[in-house]
Amino acid sequence: MDVFHRIEHIPVAVVNIATGHGGTYFQPNGGAVAVVPVAWLQWQLRGDHKAVASFVGKDCGLYTDPKWAFQKKKIP
Repeated sequence: MDVFHRIEHIPVAVVNIATGHGGTYFQPNGGAVAVVPVAWLQWQLRGDHKAVASFVGKDCGLYTDPKWAFQKKKIP
């Protein structure tokens, strides 16, 4: 979290789920945890408007889903 708090010049997000250190990566296709970085890359690298909805806005998907703890900076 120290690095997150120090970053001030680029969009950054921290997303956590209460599953322990390994997350859900051992589940098929990486489980729920794998969905978040894939959505981030789809948005950042491909401009995917569907993926944007996970991160942008006060009612974005990660804010409204209670299983996620979501913090962001430099993202509307």
